[in-house]
Order: sequence, then structure tokens, then C-alpha cells
Amino acid sequence: MKDPDSNSDPRSDFPSGAGYGRDFFEHGAADEGERLALIEEEQDPYTISRMQALGLAADWHCLEIGAGKGSMARWLADQCPQGLVVATDLDVSLFNAEGRTNLVIRQHDIATDDFPSGTFHLIHARGILTHVPDREAVCRRMASWLRPGGWLLVADPASFPVDSSPHELMRKAGAASTMVMRTLIGTDPNWARTFPAPLVAAGLVDVDAECRLRMMRGGTTEAKMFALMLGQIAPHMVSTGLITREEIATLCTQLLDPDFLDFPPAVVRSWGRRP
Repeated sequence: MKDPDSNSDPRSDFPSGAGYGRDFFEHGAADEGERLALIEEEQDPYTISRMQALGLAADWHCLEIGAGKGSMARWLADQCPQGLVVATDLDVSLFNAEGRTNLVIRQHDIATDDFPSGTFHLIHARGILTHVPDREAVCRRMASWLRPGGWLLVADPASFPVDSSPHELMRKAGAASTMVMRTLIGTDPNWARTFPAPLVAAGLVDVDAECRLRMMRGGTTEAKMFALMLGQIAPHMVSTGLITREEIATLCTQLLDPDFLDFPPAVVRSWGRRP
């Protein structure tokens, strides 16, 4: 790895095709288990509320894409005891089904691997599609895996609140992390801002979307999660020349201070039903 204080091209340390879950935020990283657990703690209640509103039934067959440590997949399995839940991820080493016989764990790459058409009543992907190449095409393939009347629920972050932060270091970190994400992973940090258009284009009906944006206080679950994310990609952020190592360290300290207040990246959810 190059000296992260240099202003060299951040792409130089990674092979072509480096991506989310492989070279970044891989499950073997020291803090990744903690980061995923914080995401579950912060976002699961909102995801559950939306799934319940879609009419989740005991006999549904569900697909949880990018299952991480598995909290949502286990919850779905408990809600659908007469059905089946398939939980997938690029790396399933952190996943534990905890004895649920109706929960199947599968290593799966959403960008290349398929499922039969008309298989699922519900498909959920959280924080996944924004990192996937040809995400609109993937969204259309996912829609085809739904049974008639089945629901697709997707959620992704959108960085736009950070762009207007009153805190200079938040704006710098946002610009640097966005460059790293776009350049090295192929992420579009504001793709979710286009919701619900991708679901409409996929042929779904009863389409809608919502944006969750709540003030983030330093030291809370969301702030800790954000600090861990910055820590994992800090060397590559520094390589952009948009922020220094010292500035990232200062911001991470602020993110643990209860007096720090700011809006984090938004989370945009969208859902639609196959006719």
C-alpha cells in the first residue's frame, strides 16, 4: 500500500474490478462486524416497519440480498414460518441462521448470479444496489424474480445532506469519500436520490419512496457507524488530496462527542409490486 499521505491516484493500489465487499468493507476487516451490527441496530426498525406495511404473510418466500450478519433474514424467517427465506451475500462468514430450518444461506453475487423468474413474494436489498455496476439492469432482473403481486423493497444511502453540512470537515470527508466510492468501487452515492424511477423502469406498480433524514448526535449508533466507515477508507480518502489524515482523525473524534450535531447521509427507501 502506498503512503496514504501522498496525493497519488487512489486507484493505484487496487486492481481493476475492485469492489464493495471484496476490497472494501470485506467481512474479514477488523471493524466490519461492528459496523454491520451498528447498521442493523440503526436501520432494522425502519425496515421492519416498511415490510409490515407491505402485508408480509406467514407463507411468503423472501429473498434478503446482502444479508450481512443476518438480523433481517432471521426476522423474516420468524415472520414467515410456513414459507422460506433465502439470505445471500458475497461473503456469508458472519451469518448465523441460529437453527432456523426455513432460512437458507447462499453465497451469491447480485451483479452476476440469477434466480428463477417468479420465485419470491418479497425481495429486500439494503445498501447494495448503489455499489453495483449496471444497477438499473440488476433492478430489472430482481423484479423478474418476483411472483405476480410480489414486492421489491430497496434502500440505499444518498450523500446529499453532507454536501451542505455546516461543518467543514464533514463536507471535506463527504467529497473525499464520494471520490473514493465512485473511482474505486463504482458506487453512485446519489443514485438513491432518483428513487422511485428505477422501480418504475423495472415495470413495477404501486411504486413509492420515502427518505429518512434525522439529526445525528455524536456518540450515537449512526455516528459510530459513520466513523467506522471513514476509518476503513481513510487511507484512500487521503490519497484524493481532498482531506488529510489529521482532519479525518479530528472528525472521527467529533463524531464520538455528544455535543456534535449534523445530518448524516440520508437513507432512501423505495418499493413496488410486480403486476
